[in-house]
Amino acid sequence: MNSRSRGPGVADVRDRSVVPVGAPITDGCLSDVVPDGIAVINAEGAFVRLNAPAITLCARPAGSLVGALAPFKPVQDVSPDALGLLDEDAAEQVCVWDAADGRRLEFAYRSRALPDDPSMTVVSFRDVSGERRRQRRLAAIARSAVKLASEGSITATLDALAREVLQADAMAGVQILTLDESGQALQVMGSAGFRRWPDFFDRLMECRERGAALRMIDAFEAREPVVIPDRWAAIEKDPSWEPLHEYLGELKWSWFASVPLQIRSRSAGILNAFFAPGQVVGHRTMEFLQAMAEQAAVAVDYASLLQNERELARREERQRLARDLHDSIVQ
Repeated sequence: MNSRSRGPGVADVRDRSVVPVGAPITDGCLSDVVPDGIAVINAEGAFVRLNAPAITLCARPAGSLVGALAPFKPVQDVSPDALGLLDEDAAEQVCVWDAADGRRLEFAYRSRALPDDPSMTVVSFRDVSGERRRQRRLAAIARSAVKLASEGSITATLDALAREVLQADAMAGVQILTLDESGQALQVMGSAGFRRWPDFFDRLMECRERGAALRMIDAFEAREPVVIPDRWAAIEKDPSWEPLHEYLGELKWSWFASVPLQIRSRSAGILNAFFAPGQVVGHRTMEFLQAMAEQAAVAVDYASLLQNERELARREERQRLARDLHDSIVQ
């Protein structure tokens, strides 16, 4: 049967033939029945053709894809490989792609030059964003445990933990706040993404006096995580948040989550996560944030125990010196 058809859901600059099931994937056909995305890119790295799964994976309007720069590297002057494009043991590379809604997607892909046109590259790709995120989370938890065993200061340790959280989930910003020495106020002890503002807590309290709802304080006092969709959109329009508009507007973010740091059933601080536009906070994300909050709480507790030991050692040393001085006077 030699009928001509564009085929459902395929972005293409040319017509293509309908090919029966089992036919090889060639420049003349982009199959819509395989689960992976398949695309052809030219020597400049721009999309020429995409199958339906590829359009879905790219999460952009189909009409905007053809001619757009692809995230894949073109293959130039490479003879066809013995491995097929869809073979499991073909070498994979990973690239990053920005979806229309702002999400950053990670694609694993395999590529080869088209046999009949070496200037073109055919690419098979799949979305590995979730898989790679889970790997980064596990690595972040493991690295944070190592950092806790180091002899760095509590500020350096919490800064490092904040960076691990930020990088693992490609967030906009992370804060780790702990109680100050008075136990009455919170102070930013770890941060990633945001600049440090020494008067952050004072400005936060000013916002509260103006009537702003401080959901991070709710999380701290209730010892329960708080998640708020589209938080920045609400804060940006709220005049009660004016003292912190400049600070919170430094980064592009949308959703917000606050997780308490708990030490023996009492709140010792909070971990605030600011999510990039397009990111949504799900169950696994909260599990990761709670795991990292536990690591931060361990670091805070460990630093407090070290401080108590140092103070005890100093007291004992002063008492010893006082006894020695008393004995020398008596003699």
